[in-house]
Amino acid sequence: VAALPDDANAWYRIGLAAARLGRAESALTAFDRVEALRPGRGDGLLAAARFEAQRGADEAAAARLTAWLDAADADTPAEARAAAHGLLADIAATRARPAEARAQAALAEEALPGMPFGTFVDARLLHDAGEYAKALA
Repeated sequence: VAALPDDANAWYRIGLAAARLGRAESALTAFDRVEALRPGRGDGLLAAARFEAQRGADEAAAARLTAWLDAADADTPAEARAAAHGLLADIAATRARPAEARAQAALAEEALPGMPFGTFVDARLLHDAGEYAKALA
């Protein structure tokens, strides 16, 4: 990035490497840089939110995703909107908020019809409740 500071792919890889090393500030800075270089695409934002959620910063991840979705417009890729709602559904399931998880899954399916977000969330909730056979079905 010293030679090509506007290379979003390089910043993305730096973010991934920093995340693997547990360097939260560096990872988030790199992912934010990706988002600044590719506004509206969501790849930097989604990577940052996934990283935050993985390290237990659910509130920060949810706030990041919600703010981005609130600012999304018609040019925002459907795949990115669906992924954001899908991650919000996962965060809600982690927080034991089934109604919120299902609502976010429905929004993900609305953004990207044909993807089984609702089925996945229902299976996740059943699994979390210890109903493994029902979750598998």
